[in-house]
Amino acid sequence: METGTGVLQVSVNGVIKSTQEVEQGDISVDLGAYVSSSSNKVKLILTDTYGNSRTINFTITVVAVSLSSPFDASQPFTGSIVFPY
Repeated sequence: METGTGVLQVSVNGVIKSTQEVEQGDISVDLGAYVSSSSNKVKLILTDTYGNSRTINFTITVVAVSLSSPFDASQPFTGSIVFPY
């Protein structure tokens, strides 16, 4: 049954991050700009033109990974570079 365009509301940790009009069919949403390093409670609410809605709740855990080294690239170096990990 065709229900026309809808409105998608994206909330992360209780804060509305985006409200956008979406076409009927499969929808893809990039949440990268809305989540932070930690546990993020996401709520998607999709409402059609007749006021019918569906809510989806889920949690995304974002982990920040970094790599550092005391190696000084500004100094001349010969030989093998040992990098324990």
